[in-house]
Amino acid sequence: MTVKLEVKSLYKIFGDQPEKAFKLLAKGHDRASILQKTGQTLGVQDVNLAIDEGEIFVVMGLSGSGKSTLVRLFNRLIEPTRGQVLIDGEDIAAISDGELRQVRRKKISMVFQSFALMPHLSVLENTAFGLELAGVPLAERQQSARQALHQVGLGQWIDAFPDALSGGMKQRVGLARALANDPDILLMDEAFSALDPLIRTEMQDELLKLQASRKQMPLIKKHTTDGPGNALRQLKEQEREFGYVVDRRRRFIGVVSVESLGHAVRAKGSLEQALLADIRPIMADTALNELISQVAAAPCQVPVVEEDGTYLGLISKANLLNTLDRSTPA
Repeated sequence: MTVKLEVKSLYKIFGDQPEKAFKLLAKGHDRASILQKTGQTLGVQDVNLAIDEGEIFVVMGLSGSGKSTLVRLFNRLIEPTRGQVLIDGEDIAAISDGELRQVRRKKISMVFQSFALMPHLSVLENTAFGLELAGVPLAERQQSARQALHQVGLGQWIDAFPDALSGGMKQRVGLARALANDPDILLMDEAFSALDPLIRTEMQDELLKLQASRKQMPLIKKHTTDGPGNALRQLKEQEREFGYVVDRRRRFIGVVSVESLGHAVRAKGSLEQALLADIRPIMADTALNELISQVAAAPCQVPVVEEDGTYLGLISKANLLNTLDRSTPA
């Protein structure tokens, strides 16, 4: 597995004289003693961890133990006092503010306990708000927001306003907002703790489904300079036979395989030359009886797209059989 996020010897001391606290730490003083003698608060002490790509990692501890502080150190909402936070091997504790904004925009998102939805904005506008602040063009951010809302089951609520939503639906909008920029890492700080037990369980199940579908759907985002070699390495790292190529606006381009990419690499060809000609996408509104033969005959999961070509997800033979089983009268 590939390590996605790694923390090395991470400390956070709140106060303007942290070196006093470090001297006492070296002598074996505890948190309470350090606070009493120096007025400095020890928030995080010598944390070391590594989180693999695709892994769900849970931080547990008593109230006040530093869980929220640690999570906020991962994306530098709180500045570390000492140590490293490595994302894809890059120490975000050492990069500039401009570089950090790019990391937050492209690689990492966060869902907080508070819904923090703006009542005067629609569900779609709330979901796209972070992308708007990042300067993403209107059409692109709305498309990304629609895709994220489909992922959390709110595709039919894009024009609604927050006061029309239940608590669980509002939390789904918060999750969709974090997913809208298609982050590599999703941080959640007790995001479901304010919900009632039934909705909390539903949201946790939804998160597990989303996490599993990222693991099972290797997306290859095509840029103008991309060749088949990068895509081949990505599939091999994820131990997947097939990949689904989309453009920067998440519009579906085609399907590739380890075999087709290997041929393209050896021929010094392009990524387009590796696309499999016999796998066509299915429109989202296709009737069930019309897609059975296509899914059954395909060597891989079949992509599903909207009318404008936006990639929505995949249908596998197992998905199809389960749907048919549920729709068959007892």
